[in-house]
Amino acid sequence: MNVSLLMQNHTLNLLFIILLTFSSLIGALFFLLSQKTRATLKRLLISFSAGVFLNLILLRLLPETYENLATKHVFYWFLAGLNVPLFLQKFVFWHHCHKDICKSSPSSAIANTLGDLIHNFLHGTFLAVVSSNQAMVSFKLFWGLITHEIPQEIADLGVYLKANIPVKKALLLNFLTSLTTVVGFLVFSFIKVPPFVSYGLHAFIAGNLLYIALVDIIGEIHRQNYHRKEFLIDLAAILVGLLII
Repeated sequence: MNVSLLMQNHTLNLLFIILLTFSSLIGALFFLLSQKTRATLKRLLISFSAGVFLNLILLRLLPETYENLATKHVFYWFLAGLNVPLFLQKFVFWHHCHKDICKSSPSSAIANTLGDLIHNFLHGTFLAVVSSNQAMVSFKLFWGLITHEIPQEIADLGVYLKANIPVKKALLLNFLTSLTTVVGFLVFSFIKVPPFVSYGLHAFIAGNLLYIALVDIIGEIHRQNYHRKEFLIDLAAILVGLLII
């Protein structure tokens, strides 16, 4: 890849990383809205991000990986991407709760912080890995991540408040954990990996995003008792994400 183009992609992704980091503060603004409006906006963001992730997986990440790796190797990397978040969710309490106030205690708040550190670090590494791709791949990944992340940041803030952590301290803690996104991006930006590993990581990211889209996001929607009109609106948001250029 042209060096100047690569630098442009890295600069673009660094901007995306900064915006992702400040999504922790954007999420806090949602508490200024009414509960009904907040719930509607979160549902739309969650649904849209599911569509964007599926678009990115099916039209960008997997096709490019299959062009450069043997099918069995793609399968191994993709399977790892599916199972790593499952392991983290079960053993490190990295979960995606999209309610305003999730079940919480001081111990679960600590576990949530640990899980969020890993979660955000992975987001940073994802954007660093796709820096060698076309800018459109980074653009899609960014929109998928930020529309997925804002509802998650709202839930994280709810966990801290439920654990009786003061509002200012909860906001600071939420922001500090989001800084691992920057760390993940910078670490992987300066690591030179062979093409085999680079394309393998693309398949790994595809598996990870598929887990988020199908298990966490679409699964969350399926568990809610929505009216038919609300479901159709959510479905439309998923389709908009799927059809994004």
